[in-house]
Amino acid sequence: MNKHQHDGWYGRLRKPTLVILAWLIWSGWGGPLCGQDSVFLLSGSPVRGVISESTKTSLVVETNDGRKEVPIQNIRSVSFGEEPPGYEKAQRAFDRQKYDEGLAELEKIKGENNDGMVFREVEYLKALGSARSALAGGAVDAKTAGSLVGGFLKKYPETWHFFELTELLGELLVVV
Repeated sequence: MNKHQHDGWYGRLRKPTLVILAWLIWSGWGGPLCGQDSVFLLSGSPVRGVISESTKTSLVVETNDGRKEVPIQNIRSVSFGEEPPGYEKAQRAFDRQKYDEGLAELEKIKGENNDGMVFREVEYLKALGSARSALAGGAVDAKTAGSLVGGFLKKYPETWHFFELTELLGELLVVV
């Protein structure tokens, strides 16, 4: 038996599979498979697609099934399909209450796209980390943190982090 007889079914299957995969990517179905955003809920399956906008009370996700509005009170966490290196490391540092460590990771992130949702989230994490650092007696002073939080809220008044950051701003004002 020669080599070509042995792998005949594999060779015949491989070409149609590649054609189908190429068509899926070209037609837009490959987008959600590669680089999609995920909104993880407190209960139920995550909502996957592209986060297109936010309001004070919800995130809007463009999915293959259409536009879905996810109320912020149902959100456990969010991940972006195209997070820059260091973003997840900074989040983990914040989860461990190592705010100054997380801020150092965020400073390494260089944004080419300064208007997208990921860029806004990096700015949010900088404001959040600064505020938490100041309130925990870290390297950031309360006035600087308050300016970052206030600046973020002024720049993005419809952010889904509005209520959280407004509360932090109040805590910072008490400290100052």
